[in-house]
Amino acid sequence: MKKILVLAFVSLLVSPAWAEHAYISFDEEGNAVISGPFNAIIPKPDEQAQLAGPVNTESKLGDESLKSSIAAYYGTDSNQFLTIQVETTDGGVGTLTDSNMPKITLAGQEFSAYQTCTEINQDELNQTDNRLYKFMDDAGVQLVPGLYFIMLYLTNDEGTAEAIVRYSRNAPQGCSSVTDKEIEQFNAKFEAYVQHAMEINQ
Repeated sequence: MKKILVLAFVSLLVSPAWAEHAYISFDEEGNAVISGPFNAIIPKPDEQAQLAGPVNTESKLGDESLKSSIAAYYGTDSNQFLTIQVETTDGGVGTLTDSNMPKITLAGQEFSAYQTCTEINQDELNQTDNRLYKFMDDAGVQLVPGLYFIMLYLTNDEGTAEAIVRYSRNAPQGCSSVTDKEIEQFNAKFEAYVQHAMEINQ
């Protein structure tokens, strides 16, 4: 059974350059095809979903060389966003790990995951070096004044590659306005999507 790629974006305060590698591509139906350190299909969420990317970058973090591919789907209302990222490092075996991340169960399978809501103001967005936020902003996704999200994270057995799927939604009145019911509905929608992805990859 192919591994489902679900994870979080690691913000790198560096200047990326265009790269020749490509870990993510879209097929004719708009599904994201993952290759390289992982092999899986991340299905297009729905017929109306818009595609962004893929963008392939290379960057340096200390002595490490990092290669990353990022792609995404966003809703027609520009308030929902599903980001897929695959990243590799030459930092050696065990450099990347999800062992200390919280665990959640979705669709009967355990994942390393993280969920929160982040306040974002326009000045911070204009000045940020966060590649994910810039990627989302360029796609026209509404990030200000807040963004709540859940992200699932997977590493390969060698600890040299990670895959991340992050499902986000804008909080139009800020994080304090997000209700428990909204979070429950948000999580249920993502779990149904994960279940669908798992069935495709069996």
